Amino acid sequence: MKTLKTQEHHSDLRYFFLKNYYLIWQSRLIFIISLVLVTAIHLIKSQWLTPAFLPLCLLALCSFLFYLSTIITATLSNHENYKTLFKSRMQLTKIKRKFFQLEIKTIQKNGAKTTERIPEKYELNKAISRIIVDVRQNNIFVIVPIPKPHATDEELEALLPAIHKFLSNENLNFSFNAFQRQGNTCWVSKGNLKK
Repeated sequence: MKTLKTQEHHSDLRYFFLKNYYLIWQSRLIFIISLVLVTAIHLIKSQWLTPAFLPLCLLALCSFLFYLSTIITATLSNHENYKTLFKSRMQLTKIKRKFFQLEIKTIQKNGAKTTERIPEKYELNKAISRIIVDVRQNNIFVIVPIPKPHATDEELEALLPAIHKFLSNENLNFSFNAFQRQGNTCWVSKGNLKK
């Protein structure tokens, strides 16, 4: 059985796009907000290049160029369909909603309620947020990076069968193989289209 070579997948432009998806959409949001502010300031003051106005214009331009360059890069990458990038993000969002655990506990001390972060759950949620689901036309790659804390690694390894079952139920026309460990970097599973 042919396994996924993680080095090739990590150098992939699509992998970059999936990993930095929120950063890309935040740059679009920053562009829209700064454009609205630029327009509002222009309508109020009727001056374009004041010293306070110039950084806002530069922010709008830089965020737009960053957003545009990532979209062009993702479109020109050697993959079949641009829509599958958004399918990939939807799969990952569903995994996060299903497997994220409450990382704050409430403690009653001296009649006052205080909240405290549970470090183990925080690390586990951080590890779950780094999972990458890469939907392509004929197959789906699931990459689960191995977290550094050993306790979190064991908890995540215990969750892998549940993640596998969840993905199998979400993608009924794909058959997934079991997760295979790729050294100390990640767990990988590949789903192939059923014929």
